[in-house]
Amino acid sequence: MAYKINKHAQALTEDPYVKVPFKIVYELLTATDASSGVNIYDGNFPFGAYITNVTVICTKTVGSGTIKLSDGTTDITDAIACATDKAVDYAATVDDAAYQLEKNDTLTITSNGATDAGIVIIEGHLS
Repeated sequence: MAYKINKHAQALTEDPYVKVPFKIVYELLTATDASSGVNIYDGNFPFGAYITNVTVICTKTVGSGTIKLSDGTTDITDAIACATDKAVDYAATVDDAAYQLEKNDTLTITSNGATDAGIVIIEGHLS
């Protein structure tokens, strides 16, 4: 039974197999040193969710640049290449033991180097 269809034509239903998607877009700036991790949410993730995809659009050329996503402790994705300005890359792996986040969890982006920069697009669905 559908509750409604919003302007994006996403049907919200009671069917447990239909999931409500979400997307978070975070711009990791050149001036931000994420080599030790930058918390997008620091113990305040707004809802329970599953991370299903991460895309990185590089905004600076850095020879060994990579970006990965974690829950602050455990990596959710592998290191995603971010070495060439304008290049787009995707997570090759999403750890099914770590991809579920609960409300008030932490979500962290970590880069290989202090000057890695890119737009990080995190996609998933609500749990």
